[in-house]
Amino acid sequence: MLNQKKLAILLFFHSLLIISIGLNKGMGQMVKKETSPNNNDRFIYPHKVFVHTDKNNYNTEEHIWFNIYVLDGKTLKPDTLSTNAYVDIVDAHGNVVFNSILKLNNGVASGDIFLPDTLTDGNYMMAAYTDWSRGLLEKNVFTKNFYVSNPDEKNYISRRQVRKNRKFNNQLEKWRTTYNYEIFPESGTFIPNKKNKAVIRAANYLNENISTNGAVYDNSDNKVAEIIEVIEGYGYFELTPDLNARYYAKLSLPGDETAKIRIAPSEIQACGIRVNESNNKLEIEIRGNCQKQDKLKLISQYSLDTILNTDVVAGKSYSFSGDIFPGGVNRFILADANDNIISERLFFIRSEKEALDISFFNRPFFSEDNENINIPIRFSNNNKPVSGTFSFTIHNISDCDDMSSIIQTENIVEHLYLYSDVKKAQYYYENIDLSDNHDIERLNKLLIAHQWKWSIDKKSFAEKLALKDIYFPDSLVLTGQLVSRDDRPILAGHISVVMSDREGIVRFADLERNTFRFTGLYYENAFKANLRIEARRNLGRHVGIVVAMNPFDNPDYIFSPFTKDQQITERGPEWTNINPWYKRLFSHSVDASSRQRASYHSPDQIIYVEDLTDRHHTNMINILRGHVTGLQVDHTGRMQFRGQSSFALSNEPLLMIDGIIVDRHFFMNMNINDLERIEIYRGPSASTFGARGTNGVIAAFTKRSHLLPETTIEFTLAGYHTENEFSMSSAFDDENMLIPCRTLLYEPSLKIENTNNMIIQIPGQLPKGDYIIVIQGIDKNGVPGYGKLKFSID
Repeated sequence: MLNQKKLAILLFFHSLLIISIGLNKGMGQMVKKETSPNNNDRFIYPHKVFVHTDKNNYNTEEHIWFNIYVLDGKTLKPDTLSTNAYVDIVDAHGNVVFNSILKLNNGVASGDIFLPDTLTDGNYMMAAYTDWSRGLLEKNVFTKNFYVSNPDEKNYISRRQVRKNRKFNNQLEKWRTTYNYEIFPESGTFIPNKKNKAVIRAANYLNENISTNGAVYDNSDNKVAEIIEVIEGYGYFELTPDLNARYYAKLSLPGDETAKIRIAPSEIQACGIRVNESNNKLEIEIRGNCQKQDKLKLISQYSLDTILNTDVVAGKSYSFSGDIFPGGVNRFILADANDNIISERLFFIRSEKEALDISFFNRPFFSEDNENINIPIRFSNNNKPVSGTFSFTIHNISDCDDMSSIIQTENIVEHLYLYSDVKKAQYYYENIDLSDNHDIERLNKLLIAHQWKWSIDKKSFAEKLALKDIYFPDSLVLTGQLVSRDDRPILAGHISVVMSDREGIVRFADLERNTFRFTGLYYENAFKANLRIEARRNLGRHVGIVVAMNPFDNPDYIFSPFTKDQQITERGPEWTNINPWYKRLFSHSVDASSRQRASYHSPDQIIYVEDLTDRHHTNMINILRGHVTGLQVDHTGRMQFRGQSSFALSNEPLLMIDGIIVDRHFFMNMNINDLERIEIYRGPSASTFGARGTNGVIAAFTKRSHLLPETTIEFTLAGYHTENEFSMSSAFDDENMLIPCRTLLYEPSLKIENTNNMIIQIPGQLPKGDYIIVIQGIDKNGVPGYGKLKFSID
């Protein structure tokens, strides 16, 4: 009977084991779902940031008008967690010359930056980011290169700046004529005896495209493939390589030169994937010698999501419906059993909600009173009503010589679906229409030459999600740290930092893990904040306060095809030597400003107990004998400075503790553990004490906080940016004529509410000519829209 019970129990557990194995095997075929560490919180995906500026290049005494969009990296819906957005202007040497903090409203904010005539003529870059995108994913920072012209600078430029400009131009010329070539087979390596798709990319060191006209040859110089230029900078060819053969590509270069690029040989162990799309079906072929792999997995990813994870077999093709993949750049991976990547391929998949169509639904016309021009705009989303925020600019293009100065190179649709996921794509992909099937085919050829951008440690990403108060603050935040004289953090409890602001409000922040944080700050523009330390006892003589409004590293200038030669390389004919317009606001550093000052005039010597390297002192006599210059101390404790004498026939210096005169016995028996510093005065420096200081003064100070001066610093706290109102009058001169290439109208927040058609009204006092309007933005469902429309006034 007992054996039967044992047998029944064994059979029960055996059946559980079989069920468990079956479930696990089935789970391996399922799509993995990434979840938040807290089920009550939605998972936070990396931000995608886009900035629409009114034009590309500027003159001094103009405004940069811009709109910033902060969107969820997966859904593209406006982000609702972030409240702060940062826009920096960086010069070509990596110096931040302007910084703005904007308060986001449902993921959108607008602003402007005035370019004064004191700004140096040259190349600049705009960098836009949030606390989250900058703190975790620096690659997610939006950047835009532009040029600022200062025509008057040549009349006061320094010789040093002229030399720097010439050196800058020489470096650019060197980079323009230094070329880089790369060849990318679709599977990662060439598979022998199979037809391989491959892309060759050719650019200079500024990422400017160069021609890829040429052909592929074998070692016997026989042409085996023609290189077809997809767009300038990208060439496409197909090659069926023999295992033991060697090949090279020959390209034509500017100036009748040629380049010979060796093609990596095929490998017998090569294994990879090929991706094709046809009739909304995705065909993925597992190619090459993959038989030695124990297990192969096909994985697809979008943003941080794993969309597909399934076992595959070498030599077979697999078909998937295109509907299961999100619209945009998807990553397809062939991996082994240990999740090591064997091959990967980026592939662009179209989506039904890919983009809004923005167009005219009628010709622009004057209103009945001829005071306004009515511009009829249609927002089309498969005949669904549209709601969202858009921005637009209008320019007169009739009198503008350089169209690239005003026509935006940024396109929100291309940026969100392509540029934000593919590194440096905007430097190569031009005139790609994401609604055109032929262009999508070209794009997927180009994507062979790119790798995936999101290389994120998901565990670390999820752990940092818990720090929402840091990465998603609901206001401005002032952070800081207390440090000692050698910049080490103060390790002390029960300490508060007190801030008094311009409203007269006093705020307290306790020291936690050596840092303090002030939150709930909603001020506009900059103001002076005073910081001081409360409960300072036992902190020692020197405590510094280090503050950081924006604790991120400054963005570096990124050289690109939009980087121009410096225009001013010599002084103007009316050059004059002028005084600098700036002055130093402070004559000392932050460390010096927070240094403990002497209590009485200027001492000849200050001894800080915490600085003493020989820590064996047990009483005051040992400290005075070993460290006070020129002081003689006998075994009884009597003291005398060499050369000092008194009219009262006593040579002993005046002794003080915390400003109180004491006798020698009390002074010598004080507890040195309570001692912070000793100040020595002799000769002329002791005159501040009058006749009492004739023989010198030794003043000791303890660590009692109420007798120590407070450490207080004045800090300029940057508040939220206050946007100026755009005025059309700035686009006209005194004769009421348009200034060439000046922005005619800028509207940062065009609200669309459940409609497809709307009328934009602009003033009708415009001269005859051709005009262009650029509209872009995002609707509440995460569908971007872009339109570049032209109209004329007869």
